[in-house]
Amino acid sequence: GLLGLRRGLAKGTKSLFRSTAVGFGDGIGKMTGSVGSSLAALSMDPEYIEKRHISALAEEPQSLLGGVKSGTLDLVGGLYGGVKGVVQKPIYGLQSHGVRGFMRGLGSGVVGLAVKPMAGVTDFFNKSAIGIRNSASAQLSQTQNESKEEDNEL
Repeated sequence: GLLGLRRGLAKGTKSLFRSTAVGFGDGIGKMTGSVGSSLAALSMDPEYIEKRHISALAEEPQSLLGGVKSGTLDLVGGLYGGVKGVVQKPIYGLQSHGVRGFMRGLGSGVVGLAVKPMAGVTDFFNKSAIGIRNSASAQLSQTQNESKEEDNEL
């Protein structure tokens, strides 16, 4: 009766919101992941690109809080990588190729100083969105399982 209708509407509304959160998290996660990878490639720093790749292969965050924590580490890594590169690359260039190497290293370091923190910001949003998606997906699965159990009881 009326109570069943109310329960059905409540379940449907919860399912709609959770499905929307899964879709939002998935879409934002894919977009920011792609932008971050492109920015990292612009840094032309194989070591930094490899560190990002390893971070991306790590276990995905399962909640918004987990995503924020993981994303914050990536953000700090981007900031640190940018500052480190602008200092170290000119020094390495000077030691290995003289003044010309210094100039190349300085150029590369300045590009990294701009690009790596931006990649870190996109990684922060990427990991946060993945956390939202995974959390909502787990809740959606739980709700669907509960609905199936209730349907079986009827």
